[in-house]
Amino acid sequence: ARALYSSSSSAAARGHDPLDGMPRRGAADRFAHLPPALAGFVRARAAGAAASVPCRFSYGNSLAACAASASPLAFAEQLYCAAWKDGLSRDAYVCSAAVDLLAKHGRLEDALRAFEDGDRGSVVCWNAAISGAVRNGEPALGVEMFIEMVRGSSCGPNSFTYSGALSACAAGAELGVGRAVHGMVLRRNPDYDVFVGTSIVNMYVKCREMGAAMNEFWRMPIRNVVSWTTAIAGFVHLEEPTSAMLLLREMVRCGVAINKYTATSILLACSHMSMIREASQVHGMIMKTDLYLDHVVKEALISTYANIGAIQLSEKVFQEVGTVSNRSIWSAFISVVSSHSLQRSILLLRRMLCQGLRPNDKC
Repeated sequence: ARALYSSSSSAAARGHDPLDGMPRRGAADRFAHLPPALAGFVRARAAGAAASVPCRFSYGNSLAACAASASPLAFAEQLYCAAWKDGLSRDAYVCSAAVDLLAKHGRLEDALRAFEDGDRGSVVCWNAAISGAVRNGEPALGVEMFIEMVRGSSCGPNSFTYSGALSACAAGAELGVGRAVHGMVLRRNPDYDVFVGTSIVNMYVKCREMGAAMNEFWRMPIRNVVSWTTAIAGFVHLEEPTSAMLLLREMVRCGVAINKYTATSILLACSHMSMIREASQVHGMIMKTDLYLDHVVKEALISTYANIGAIQLSEKVFQEVGTVSNRSIWSAFISVVSSHSLQRSILLLRRMLCQGLRPNDKC
């Protein structure tokens, strides 16, 4: 992207490597803070193999390593500038990695510039740009780019493209376009995978079309925990807790283990309808797994029991936690107690503060 490599153009003109601006450390620990794939690249570059220009895979892997780690964005920008200097910025592998990296850092405009300067005939680059638009809260742009790709690009969509486009439709409640994408998937790839199938279900769920969502859900030959959780969450969102609970039981009967998102969704359904028996059943499922170690699940259990008036059960969950070091659990329980006993909630708040924890906005 021009915005990224303009600052390095003067250095390039002077024959300097854009990566020369890296912080200098002792020989032993200079690259210790970098991910292994990235450290290997920088070591090779710094060793000077002046005659050897890194290949597209070296740059692509290094940019991907930056996106997956806490590496400073400034360093990733220097890396991309070096790729541009070596004539590799248009390569699909390098371009897609750069677009993904910038989008994940909230730099959508720069990501789109990198996309425009890259290989527009590569489906991988289109996928990165469409997903980046959705990730940055621009679903309409994601839909627009998908339509542009289908109508004017030399490459065709793959399963990742469909999932990205369907996610854009879901985020923007674009039911008409979502149906068109669904139809395109059925025509071009009728044996699509669970990844695309779940994206179709999610699109209909977000557009409040549970009938169409469940038709697609039952049509899927393979359903994973994400598929089940998406459908369950749809019923919860539409305040149909009985349907959500029935689907959960079918999920368990099929041998699919719940995850923390399934648990929190179904607990929310139980709290809507004072379903104390069902909440206890879900509690039992949670106790049989490692989910009970998750503070989000514990907080959901405490809040659910409180919302249905089972204060003693809510307190039991709090006590079962043992030494509570998570402020969200403390805050959830204090909020529960405050509606029944102001004096006790103040005592709990003091205990929380004595442990060095600050309450959140739920207190």
